[in-house]
Amino acid sequence: MNDLTGESTLSVVDDAVVLAVDDGSVVIRGVIDSLGELGRGYRVHRLPCDSAFGERGPSGVEPTAVMSERSYRVSMARLTTLDWPVKVLLVCDGTDPTPLRTYGTGLVRGYLTGSFDTSLLFAAVQTVSTGGLFFPAEFGPYLSGGSQRVEPPGNSVLTEREAVVLRHVAAGLTHKQIATRLALAKSTVDTYVHRIRHKLQVGNKAELTRAAAHFGLVPPDW
Repeated sequence: MNDLTGESTLSVVDDAVVLAVDDGSVVIRGVIDSLGELGRGYRVHRLPCDSAFGERGPSGVEPTAVMSERSYRVSMARLTTLDWPVKVLLVCDGTDPTPLRTYGTGLVRGYLTGSFDTSLLFAAVQTVSTGGLFFPAEFGPYLSGGSQRVEPPGNSVLTEREAVVLRHVAAGLTHKQIATRLALAKSTVDTYVHRIRHKLQVGNKAELTRAAAHFGLVPPDW
C-alpha cells in the first residue's frame, strides 16, 4: 500500500483505485490493514486525513474513498468542490444513520459499521467501486435509491454476496475472474450463481444480466 499526499497524482490503467483515508482511529487502521489484501484489480493508497485530495484526480478512473464519518465531515467541503468524481464508503462505529440524514447520499455510496468482517469490507469496496450502493437494509428510508439487499420476484432475497457476484457476472467476468476478485474458490462462485439462478428463475447469462439491470445492480448504461 502506497502513501499519498495532496500533491500526488495517480496513474492507473484498468485497476480500481481505493483511497484509504487514515484518521488514526482503530477502526480505520483495521480497514487499512485489511485493504492491503484486497488483491488484483485494485490499487489501494493510504491518504493521511489532514492532507488535501489534490487538484488533479486519477486519470480515467473514479476512486473510492474509504473513510470514517469524522474524516468525511472534515473533508466534505473539499470533496464536493473537486473537479474529478469520487465515491465515498463510510466506515462507522455504530449503526446510526445520522450521517446519511446529515449529508445526504450524493457522494456517500456505501456504509459499514464497526462490526463488519473482511469479506464484507471487500464486498462493499467492490460494489461501490463498480457503481453500486452498499447500505444496511434498515437504512432504506434514508436513501435516494438502492440498498444493500435486492428484492427479486417471489419475495426471495439475494444476500449481499450474491448481489456482488451477480453484479460481476453482468459486467462480463468469468466465474474464475469473479473468484479471484472476491478471494473465493471458483466452486464457491459456481454455487452462488446456481443459487441466484434458482432464486430469480433465470437461465443463461443474458437473463442474469437483464435481472441485474432490473434490480439496479449495474449502471443503466451497461
